[in-house]
Amino acid sequence: MIRLRRPAADDKNIFRLIRQELIPLNPPHLRPRWSGREMKRRLDRGTTFVWVPDGMAYAAASGFLTAVVRGEELFVDMLALDRVFQGAGAGGTLLRRAERYGVERGCKVMRLYVNDDNERGIRFYRKHGMAPMWYEASFQSYVMEKRLG
Repeated sequence: MIRLRRPAADDKNIFRLIRQELIPLNPPHLRPRWSGREMKRRLDRGTTFVWVPDGMAYAAASGFLTAVVRGEELFVDMLALDRVFQGAGAGGTLLRRAERYGVERGCKVMRLYVNDDNERGIRFYRKHGMAPMWYEASFQSYVMEKRLG
């Protein structure tokens, strides 16, 4: 089940997911030392969708996706799932929900960064119709893109 983020109920688990699932994917010299305040700022600048197991609307966040609308672009800032749920379709469900959100707001393209050594992430995004468009050497990441609409 996907719902919108409830900061008081969700942020503790979202912060844990960022620390456990996202930050370690970055090369050591690019790993941010985010405080709770910085993580909250990143979440607040976009819309965050939370994934919880079906039938458990008030369960702790087991996954999330934060997206920011920038003109006709939907930028996926962060996407993470608890390891136990990875590979079971929840990430794709979150990504499709974000796409729908972007289309509803007039976005023509969805973009995101994925680290160049995150082979699993690259495969996941390709499976969902995204393609690497260019390489950002300063972030050691590909910018992946999918046309919407």
